[in-house]
Amino acid sequence: GSLVIDPDQYVSILDGQNARRVVTSESIIGIPRLSGFTIKNGNADGLAAGCTAYEPAGCGGGIFISNAALTIENCIIEHNVAATTYASGAYYGYGGGVYIQNPAGVTITKSIIRQNTASAATDITGYDIGYGGGIHVSGSADPEDLIITNNEISENEVAEVSHLGWGAGFYIVYSSGLISGNFIHDNNTNMGANGSAFYSGHSDIIIQNNQIVDNPGLNVLNLESFYGYVSSNVIINPGSDHGIFLNMNYPGDISILDNNIISQHEIANIKAHGSDGGFGVTAQLYHNTLDSASYGIYQDGYAYSLASNNIISNHTIQGVYKSPTSTGNTINLAHSLYYGNNDDGDSDMDMNNSPVYGDPAYWDATNGNYHIRAHSAARDKSLGEGYAYDIDGSSRPIGSSSTPYDIGADEFMGWFLPLIQRP
Repeated sequence: GSLVIDPDQYVSILDGQNARRVVTSESIIGIPRLSGFTIKNGNADGLAAGCTAYEPAGCGGGIFISNAALTIENCIIEHNVAATTYASGAYYGYGGGVYIQNPAGVTITKSIIRQNTASAATDITGYDIGYGGGIHVSGSADPEDLIITNNEISENEVAEVSHLGWGAGFYIVYSSGLISGNFIHDNNTNMGANGSAFYSGHSDIIIQNNQIVDNPGLNVLNLESFYGYVSSNVIINPGSDHGIFLNMNYPGDISILDNNIISQHEIANIKAHGSDGGFGVTAQLYHNTLDSASYGIYQDGYAYSLASNNIISNHTIQGVYKSPTSTGNTINLAHSLYYGNNDDGDSDMDMNNSPVYGDPAYWDATNGNYHIRAHSAARDKSLGEGYAYDIDGSSRPIGSSSTPYDIGADEFMGWFLPLIQRP
């Protein structure tokens, strides 16, 4: 018979002892597998050879992957750091836990990535800057070359001293791929990252079915020149300024947000900001549930948004805000449900596009349960085409094929799984 090793009794640890990078994978033919290991205490300080990032002091404290295929499964990647010393006027550390460039088939699944730091420099005569505390990715040309699913990603930092950086949980640029089914929580406790959970630039990443909760900071998802999808996520982060920040998309780039629950952020659940002169945000927002912030949607700069069938509820200043002084700033809303806002928004936005008013009747919004009850004003009120599935993956519509969909992220069906689950 075959030998089955109990991973709890026989723990396999690869320990960098705070003196070296732990794993390097470069130009490997085939798809090697790293399974069941704890990868800890790696330090890539001074290891910049082969790293294509800008002026790196170190890349990939735990794992460095370049032009290679690798499957990482059932691993724990913890307490790793990319850089600790001064370099070229700044401390640029990339990928505390995992650094990936030009992947040729990289999968990370069923793993725990926690308490990693991109830059841990302590000499504050310069800057202490990090990119990707947990995971750093660049140059994924094909969606199948990058798949990150069903992991727990928590307590990662971009930097320890000045706290400057991008993407405490994830930093992904110039890439395609799938980020799905992950539990992303409590990253960026130092509060300084642009993108406490996720930073992505110039990418068409699919961010789908993730629980993104309790990541404090400026912006939970900071998406710049982003032309991917943000779909069916729970994004609830008290203490963070913005849930999703869409910034300066190039002409032709479209960010699509659908079936998300985005709630309990300090300033805005969604902020869209672009620059005059053609570098503007183009966003499409469908069937989202936005609840309990100062603003539901806050838009300024050169921006254009098309939004329909969203719930916009319980915002203390304004449900939808459009800066009146920004050139080229446009919001076209249709058939949203408004409830409990101090002010729903400017009357020219939605008044002629079948707005709906009434209580969405959440099950337990205080504890993050935004499923709707049977008497919800959102039921059977969607206008036009909707998405075939809701945030739980339930088919829309519930009922006959002629029944209108429900407004918001949830399609009422009378029973459901919890939206937020902690291990």
